Amino acid sequence: MGESGVSAALNRIKLIIGKSISNAIDDEVPLHGAAIAFYTIFSVAPLFIIVLSISQYLLSGDLVRQKLYTIVADYTGPQMASSIQTLVEAYSNTASNTFTYIIALVMLIFGATTAITQLKASLNTIWNVPEEDKHFIFKYLLDRSISFLVIIIITGLFVGVLLLEAVSPVITSFFHTLLPEFITSFLFLGLPLSSALMTLLFFYILLRILPDTTIPRKDVFVGALFTTLLFLIGKYLLALYLGNSSVQLAYRAAGSFVVFLIWVYYNIQIFLFGAEFTGVYANRHKLEGYK
Repeated sequence: MGESGVSAALNRIKLIIGKSISNAIDDEVPLHGAAIAFYTIFSVAPLFIIVLSISQYLLSGDLVRQKLYTIVADYTGPQMASSIQTLVEAYSNTASNTFTYIIALVMLIFGATTAITQLKASLNTIWNVPEEDKHFIFKYLLDRSISFLVIIIITGLFVGVLLLEAVSPVITSFFHTLLPEFITSFLFLGLPLSSALMTLLFFYILLRILPDTTIPRKDVFVGALFTTLLFLIGKYLLALYLGNSSVQLAYRAAGSFVVFLIWVYYNIQIFLFGAEFTGVYANRHKLEGYK
């Protein structure tokens, strides 16, 4: 690609991002993010409890907890992982184990399905998807069913990553005895990429499944990739901010919850902006029904 080609590509990216920002303002994305964050905060702790419960059937309890919080730290940063750990432990200590799991399941079904239903509505707004004339009860049950399916997928991803994280040292050690050192070093470098790939897959699933419209897979992939890059950059910027601020100290007992709320809201904004970018990018490919 020549200099003119690079310049044209940069101008195109600039135009797409500029249009995405304009659309985000018009669509009141911050308000959508606040509504989604409200329901999300009620479902994350129950989700972790259920993931821990499922994984403990396959691995020891202490190992599961250690690996889970290690994965969370890889995705969100150590301070955020510590905040989630505090919330999960506080949630778990409020009742007996059986009762805790029942409450966790109820809270997860209600909180997560409502959050995902709201996210679905936000994506429809962002992409100008017209409302279909469906019976209220049918639409409600359909939306909740799709949301529950997404929850199952998310839970499965968490459990799968958790098991992969647990067995990866054994696999790496096995290959270390069979392969040259430079290849095993490459395998070690590949492990951190798994979190980025899982994030990309997660965003792709949400953008592909939730909206009441269909976008070509290539456009969804580009949008998910852009959103993943924003997420990874934002993760380090937010960790830098939280690590050098007194937010947790200022709110004392509620500090972990406030840090968690900031993280949730911030990343929902990133995802919704990524959705705006996806819609604008798709429109550049002459798709109808988008801005």
